[in-house]
Amino acid sequence: MESFNFYQPTKIHFGSGILEKLDEIINQSNKNILIVSRPIKSYRKKDLEKITKTLEKSNNKIFRLENIIPNPTTDIIEEGVKYIYDHAIDIVIAIGGGSCIDAAKVMAFVGKSEKVQWDDLYKLDNPFMEYPKSNNSIPLYAITTTSGTGSHVTQAAVVTKSSSFEKITLFHPSLFPKSCIIDPNLMQSLPKEATALTLFDAFAHSFESYLSPAASVYTKNLSLNAIKIVVENSSLILNDPTNIAYRENLAYADTLAGICLSNAGAGAPHALGEFINGIRPEMPHGLTLALVYIEYLKTQKERNKVKMIAVAKLFSPKLITTNNNEIDVFIEGFEKWLIQLGIQNMIDELIFTQEEVENMQGKLVFDLSQNYSSEMKNIIYNSLKNRIK
Repeated sequence: MESFNFYQPTKIHFGSGILEKLDEIINQSNKNILIVSRPIKSYRKKDLEKITKTLEKSNNKIFRLENIIPNPTTDIIEEGVKYIYDHAIDIVIAIGGGSCIDAAKVMAFVGKSEKVQWDDLYKLDNPFMEYPKSNNSIPLYAITTTSGTGSHVTQAAVVTKSSSFEKITLFHPSLFPKSCIIDPNLMQSLPKEATALTLFDAFAHSFESYLSPAASVYTKNLSLNAIKIVVENSSLILNDPTNIAYRENLAYADTLAGICLSNAGAGAPHALGEFINGIRPEMPHGLTLALVYIEYLKTQKERNKVKMIAVAKLFSPKLITTNNNEIDVFIEGFEKWLIQLGIQNMIDELIFTQEEVENMQGKLVFDLSQNYSSEMKNIIYNSLKNRIK
């Protein structure tokens, strides 16, 4: 068997009702605790009240920051860092999806510092680098309410520059949450569209980490397991969104996918998604991925043929392998899957200007090596050419 390295420092607390053990998991008293979230919707207020009361039993003082937006900006993170400094916050708890967790990660990472030194943070661009430990960081706990981002078990945080809307991914071992709480009960109220996009994100994490040159025998097995779970449960959850068993399955797959992502990395769709969000910051992350995925799959037909066939069989176990067209059948099936998820309808509603597409392509040339940028430009153009007006 091949040798491999694997790292996962976040303590994982998984299961329906596990939120009830929050006080035991945090196990802190007389602390200033900041809860970071998006503006709390009515169906989340009971959850937040329960969390607050649980933590207050141990004489903790609870503060709330409810200003997170999708694709959180550097300005918002700076506000959070200042809030942490002004209120002498000891612990940060993120409640929400990837945007909330990513923003809270950076806030907790900067921690005791009064200001964010962005020039230093932007240098943290290697997911597998052993960067020095941060002396200013404070503990972060992540309570995920979606099953797609994987951020609760990764060393990555995506931020958007307020000045240019450019998305930047930061990597550092200290960005791993201390603990994460995965309670599928919190995901039952997730809207259908968000459910579809986040489960697609979980698939993308699994698939891209599986194809990655950095994948190990261990992560490849985890990735295939996650893909299988997502594929088997996707139509079930959309037809029965409050079914706790389906929610548990997808939350488990999301966690596996995030673990694989942290150890093997992502592929071209995630890089392209950042460029697309730089032009269209309002687009959900899962939609930016789905937009380019068919063209991305075509580029992998020969490069990763064996792995593609392995995934194809998870989509359709009855694929006839003797005809040598398994991957084409898989891509056709994948297109149908996007329709079943309702994501293709979201894609069909997108319209881009010629200038937007040219800006994306120009950015690709500037940021990436010549060979890689050429392929990426083709994926972008072929994905958007019928949506330009």
